[in-house]
Amino acid sequence: MEPIFCVVVGLFYAASIYLMLSPQLVRILLGISIFGNAVNLTIFTAGRLTEAAPPVLAAPGGQEVEASHADAVTDPTPAVEPIAPIGLALDPLPEAAAAGAFAATANPLPQALILTAIVIAFSFFAFLLVLTFRAYQALGTDAIDAMRVAEPEAARPPAGY
Repeated sequence: MEPIFCVVVGLFYAASIYLMLSPQLVRILLGISIFGNAVNLTIFTAGRLTEAAPPVLAAPGGQEVEASHADAVTDPTPAVEPIAPIGLALDPLPEAAAAGAFAATANPLPQALILTAIVIAFSFFAFLLVLTFRAYQALGTDAIDAMRVAEPEAARPPAGY
């Protein structure tokens, strides 16, 4: 499954760079949006794709925890046994069982990085969209080559030489 994601990510990068090299601002915006999606898929693929990995630990004994908030407040026993930091010993989970339990869970770091990347990409896209709209209102075009109002005309040498 990872080779398929790698090919899709490569296609996303290729399409986004092709669009960002275009002289129209709308295509550049679409390229930036696709580039953000390619970065998210890269982080997702780098975080190891595992099938059916639970995002949380199960209760001791392999039962799923389905307690309401009221049950959690009234029940003093924790649903998942705590694990001590390195150097401290707690007996509820042997080390082999703890290692197996943590190996079967999903890695939360790529999920957090992707969520952050989505927020950053959306805010960057929104800023560029407003900037493009204001440039279109002021200049009447979205072509980059026609947006040379602030640049002076090239000085031509005299024709009599």
